[in-house]
Amino acid sequence: MESGALIAVGLILIYRLSPRRVVGTDLFHAALPAPGLRLALGTVLLAASLGLLTKAGLAIPPGLIVVIPLAVALAAWLYSRRGRRPPQLAPESSPR
Repeated sequence: MESGALIAVGLILIYRLSPRRVVGTDLFHAALPAPGLRLALGTVLLAASLGLLTKAGLAIPPGLIVVIPLAVALAAWLYSRRGRRPPQLAPESSPR
């Protein structure tokens, strides 16, 4: 049994949600590809880290807290797309 199934039961019992509604949220999570989620989570964590550093006294301009994670996310997205190109077939050599 997956943890999602246990969470679904908890949502139904504790918050009195209908099973249809709980399954709908499960489908939403299943529709998002894992690489996209990783990229989004990494971007949010980087922005949160920069925000925490400002709370610790490091002088980071607010614009950089937005621009740096977006630039890193864009670079990661471009890098991930680079690896998705279809493989190139090697030219067939003629038998000798």
